[in-house]
Amino acid sequence: METTSNVHQDHDGKTTIVEITVCDWLGRPIETLASVTLASEGMTHDLTREGETAVYSGYVPAGIYDLEVASEKYFSPPRKLSVGASPAYAVVYLGERDWPFYRLGQNAIPFPPPGPLLAVAFPENKPDPKEGDALCGRILKELPLEPAQPDTSKDEKEDGYGFIQAEGSIWIFRITRKDTPKLRTELYQKILKITGGRGRVGVPVDLHEGQCKVIDNHFVLRFRDGIDGEEIERYITKAKGTVVRGFRQARNARLVAFPPGDLARHIETVEGWYTAGLLVYGEPDIMAEITDDAFPDDPPNDPTFANQANLTLQNVDLAWRMLNVADPLRTLGDPNVVVASLDRGLDTDHPDIGGNLTDGSAQVLRCYDFSGLRECTVPGYTPDTDHGMGVYGIIAALTNNGEDVSGIASNTRQIVMERPSLTNANYPDVLLWAAGFATGNASAGWPAEPLADGADIISCSHGSNGLALSGIMDDTFQDLANNGRGGLGTVVVYSAGNDDTLITGFRTWAAHPDTIAVANSTQPDGGGVERKVGDSNFGPEIDICAQGEGAPSLDASGGEQAFGGTSAAAPTVASAAALMLSANAGLRREEVRDILRETAIKINPNNADAVGRWRDVNGLISTAPGYAGPNFSQFYGFGRLDVAAAVETAGWRLSLIIADDGDYGNVCVGAFKDMVLTLSNSGVNTIPITDLSSSSGEFVVPNVLAYPLTIEPGNALQVPIRFQPASFGPKQATITVESTPFESRTIDVSGISRAPELDLIIVNGGTFGNACVGSGIDQPLTLQNSGKCPLTVTNISSSSGEFLVATVQNFPIEIAPQTAVQIPIRFAPSSFGPKSGIITVTSNDPTGQKNVTVSGNALSGKLVVTGSTCIGGVKAGCLGERTIAICNVGDCKLNVSSVALKRPSKYWRLINNPFPATLHPGSCLNFLIRYKASEKCPRSSELIITSDDPETPEKILDLMAYTSWTSSGCKRCCDTCCDKPSEKCRCCGCSMQSLDACCEDEGEYADGGSSSHHGLGD
Repeated sequence: METTSNVHQDHDGKTTIVEITVCDWLGRPIETLASVTLASEGMTHDLTREGETAVYSGYVPAGIYDLEVASEKYFSPPRKLSVGASPAYAVVYLGERDWPFYRLGQNAIPFPPPGPLLAVAFPENKPDPKEGDALCGRILKELPLEPAQPDTSKDEKEDGYGFIQAEGSIWIFRITRKDTPKLRTELYQKILKITGGRGRVGVPVDLHEGQCKVIDNHFVLRFRDGIDGEEIERYITKAKGTVVRGFRQARNARLVAFPPGDLARHIETVEGWYTAGLLVYGEPDIMAEITDDAFPDDPPNDPTFANQANLTLQNVDLAWRMLNVADPLRTLGDPNVVVASLDRGLDTDHPDIGGNLTDGSAQVLRCYDFSGLRECTVPGYTPDTDHGMGVYGIIAALTNNGEDVSGIASNTRQIVMERPSLTNANYPDVLLWAAGFATGNASAGWPAEPLADGADIISCSHGSNGLALSGIMDDTFQDLANNGRGGLGTVVVYSAGNDDTLITGFRTWAAHPDTIAVANSTQPDGGGVERKVGDSNFGPEIDICAQGEGAPSLDASGGEQAFGGTSAAAPTVASAAALMLSANAGLRREEVRDILRETAIKINPNNADAVGRWRDVNGLISTAPGYAGPNFSQFYGFGRLDVAAAVETAGWRLSLIIADDGDYGNVCVGAFKDMVLTLSNSGVNTIPITDLSSSSGEFVVPNVLAYPLTIEPGNALQVPIRFQPASFGPKQATITVESTPFESRTIDVSGISRAPELDLIIVNGGTFGNACVGSGIDQPLTLQNSGKCPLTVTNISSSSGEFLVATVQNFPIEIAPQTAVQIPIRFAPSSFGPKSGIITVTSNDPTGQKNVTVSGNALSGKLVVTGSTCIGGVKAGCLGERTIAICNVGDCKLNVSSVALKRPSKYWRLINNPFPATLHPGSCLNFLIRYKASEKCPRSSELIITSDDPETPEKILDLMAYTSWTSSGCKRCCDTCCDKPSEKCRCCGCSMQSLDACCEDEGEYADGGSSSHHGLGD
C-alpha cells in the first residue's frame, strides 16, 4: 500500500461516512480494540473507534473497498464494502485466522471447524418427544454415531452444548468412525430414510445455548440480474446441484440442493461464484434456532391483575375513546385491520378470545402451525407454551366481556401462527404467506395461498441470536415493505430480545431498517422514573420501547399469566399500530413507524449510561455545549410508546395556523386588531372542537353558542382572535383549542401596545432671561408625542406663581402620534432677583409625569442721587440752597416712596419735593434743600430717601451747613439778630448764594464723572 489516510480529517463534502460494527462470530460486539481498515487502489483508510463501543467510523471517498478487521487473535473473512453517496453501514464478524466461513447476504461468518460432529435438524415438522426418542434410538443403533456431550474443556455455561438442542429440533451427534465425505454421504442417506425424509443432515456451526445453527447441502443463491435462467441452470447443473424452488421476493434467487456429504466443497463452489461476481449473495439455507423473548424466570406473581397498568401508562384507554369518536364500532379497532402474530400458536378454547367482531366477522381469521405444518384445528393440537397466548392476549383478549384481561385491539381480525422451531428458507415464506402473498412453497403440508386477507401487521416476539442477516431475509423484508398491503407496506414488528446486548449483529431481524425493533421498559419506580429492563437488548436500530414488564395476559390453560419481556413489548407496539390503522387505513408502513417514533415519550432523561444515554438530533449528549434535548437513545429508541398520541396523529391532524406567527404588532390602548386563527383538519376523521380559551383577557376568543364545533376531514374552521390591550407594553397569550378526548392544541400569540412618549421642549433650556417686576415674558413649552399611540395630557402645573401656565379650557389634551402642541409659559416676577420653577406635565405616558425646569431674573430700578447736600457757610440771617436730583439709572422702574428729613428742623427745608414718585429708567426728579442761617451754633441734618432699589432701599445723606457771622456792616444788629432774630437783621446785606467755599460737593456724580446724569439739577 502506498499511503494511509486519517479518515477523521476535516471532510470536504467529497467523502461519505462509514460505520462498521465489529462482532465476534456469535454476533456479540467485540469489547477489545480492533483495527478496521478500508483498502482500495493503493490507499488505505483507518477507521476510528467511537468511545468504548464496537463501532468504528470515518469518512472515505466513494468506491469499492476491501474491509479488513483484526482484534487480538481474531480476524475477519474477506469482505467487500461498497461506498456511495449515502452513509454506509456494515457488520463484521471475527473468528480465528484459519477458520472456515460462510456468507449470509453480504456478511462473511467464520465458524470453528466442527470436527466429527454431525447435526440432524427438523426445520419444518419436528417429531414429538415420543417419536423423537424412537427415531433417535434407531439412528444410534444403526449408524456409527453417538450423542454429543458437553465439551468439558471449555466453560460449560458459555460454550457447552448438549445432544438435543432447539427444543428437540436439532440433534447433535459425534461420528465414531473416520470422518470422510463419503461416510457423511452414507449417513445422510440413511438418516433421511430413518426420518422419512424429514430430517436434514448437516454440520453444526454454532452450538451455543439458545442460538444453535446448522448448515447442510441446501443453499440460497441469488444470481445477478444480467444472468438469464438458462445460464443459471448451467452453473447449477455443472456443480451437480438441483433447483428446489424459486422465490417471489427475489428475482433470480434459487433454493439449490447440492450433493450431500462434502459441505466444504459446496461452500468453496458458492464462494467462487460470489468472488467472480455471478451472485448478489450465495448463502447456506441455514437452520438456526429461534428463541422467544419471554420474561425472566421469576415474573410478578399476579395472575388476576385488576388494573392493567401497562395499558393505562401507555394511554390505551384514551386511544379507545378517540376511536369511539370516529365510530363507536371501531372503539377497540377496525375489523378490516388484520394482525398476524407469528409465535407459539393459540388455545382456541380460551374463554377470553374468539367470537365475532362488530362487523359480524370472526376474530380469528386463520390459525396455522408452521412448526408441524398443520392447521390449529386438527385434533390434539395445543400451543407449545404459554408464550403464544401471552402475545395474543395483549393484542386481542376480548375487552369489556367480564373475562380475564383486556386486549388492546380486540376488534381487529387475527392470523395466528405457531412459528417454525428453526429458521431456514421456509421462514421468510411464512412472513410472506401471512402478508397474503403466494410464495409457491411446495413443502408438504404448506397451507393454501394466498390468503384472502393478508396481515397488515405482523408481530414477532422472537429472534435468532447471533444470526447474521441473510440475503433472502433482507429481500423478504424489502418485499414486505414495498409490496405489502397493496403497496403501502406490511408493518413488521420484532422484539429486540432479552440478552442485554447490542442487536446490530446479534438480532439482525429486529435491526433491519424495514422492521420495527422494540425494547422493553419498566413501570415508573418510586421516583416516577421508567427505565430499561435490565436484560432488554439495545442498539442504534431500536425504534421504540414499550412497557412489557409484568403485563397481564392470557395463558394456554384458559386463565391468565403475568407476561413480560420484549415478548410483551413487541405485541403492545403491534397493537398500537393496529389501532393507528383503525384510525387511518391509508398510512404507509414508514408513516406508522415514524408516527410511533415522533409521539414516543422520552423516559429516563437523566440516564447517564455511556451507551444508553440520550442524544440530541446532532448526536450530542446532555453535557455537551449546544445540547438540544433528547432525541434518541440506544436503550429506548425514540422513546416509550404512547398509544393515544400515535392514534391521534394517525387519524386526526388538527393544525393551528395564524398569520405572522401570531404577532399582532402594535395596537394602541383603546383600539383593537383582529387576526384569523385557522383550525385545519388534514386527517381522515372528523375533529370535534370542545372549547376555545385564551390565557389573557387582552386576547379575546369569540363566544360560541354551543360546543362541539366539528371540522370535517380536509376542511378548516376560521376563528377571529382579537387583541384589545388594556395597558401599555408587550403582551402575549396562549390560545388553547380543546378537542376532547384528543390532546389540546395551543398556539402562542403576541402583540405590543406601544406607549405614547411625551417629550418636553422649551427654548434656551427654560431660561427666560431678565424681566421687570410687574411685567412678563412668554415662551412656548412644546409637548411632543414621539410615540406611536395617542398621548393624553391631563394636567400642566407650575411650582412657582411667577411662572404662569396658560389657562387650558378643557383637559385632557389629545396629541396624535408624532405631533406636538405648544403651551405658553409666562415669566411674571412679583419680586426682584433670580427666579426658578418646575413645570410638571401629567399624561398617560407610562414613565410618569414629565418635568422641565424654568428660570429667570427679575430686575429693579437703581437709585442715584446727584447734587451736593453740603451747603456750607451761610451769612447770618440768610438762606442757603442746593438742588438735588434723584435719578433711576436701572433697567426697570424705580419707586421712590419717600424723600424727607430724618428729624424736623426749623433751619432745614425741602423745597418742591415731588416724592413719592415713580422714576422710569433714565429719568430724574429735582428738589431743593434749603438752610436758614439763623442758628447760633452749626446745625446738621440727614436726608432719608426710601425706594424699592433692592441694593439701597433706604439711602441716608448728611445735610451740612452753618451760619457765618461777619464784623462788617451791622455787627451789633447781627449780634442782636443772632440772639433775637428779626427783620432788621437783614440790614446786613444777605446773598442767597453766599456759600462757604470750603464745602465739597457730595452728590454721586458731583466729581464730574462720566455718568449720563451728570449736572442734573445744577
